[in-house]
Amino acid sequence: MMQSNNDTARIYVRKIQKTALLAGIVIGAALAYLLSNSVGYGFIAGAVISIMNFQLMAVDAYQVTEKSSGKARRFIIGRYFIRYALMAGFIVLIVTRTEFNIFSAFAGLFFIQIIIVFGQLFQAAQSVLKTSRG
Repeated sequence: MMQSNNDTARIYVRKIQKTALLAGIVIGAALAYLLSNSVGYGFIAGAVISIMNFQLMAVDAYQVTEKSSGKARRFIIGRYFIRYALMAGFIVLIVTRTEFNIFSAFAGLFFIQIIIVFGQLFQAAQSVLKTSRG
């Protein structure tokens, strides 16, 4: 049985999330060991927020395909504000209630994008190597 595009997209999203979570924990632990707990935990907190935001975007993308154009536009705009309000709330919480390093937390916020870019670069390099050998 063939997989639908939605199933393929869900598998890809899960792969990115698992990779980002594992790499974020490893990098955060290394930063905590090499620099300080504040830096490492801040990075992990930012990475977790980034992964949660990515999950909410994925859920939105699946749901918007079932809506008419006008409803989809309102849905996406509303969800956009909800996602960023949640992110802002977590950032304010990190800044005001923890000893986490704010700069490492902000670096963690961009971690999912970094994972996606490096994943695409890795796939492109593999493709180039296959064509040069074959």
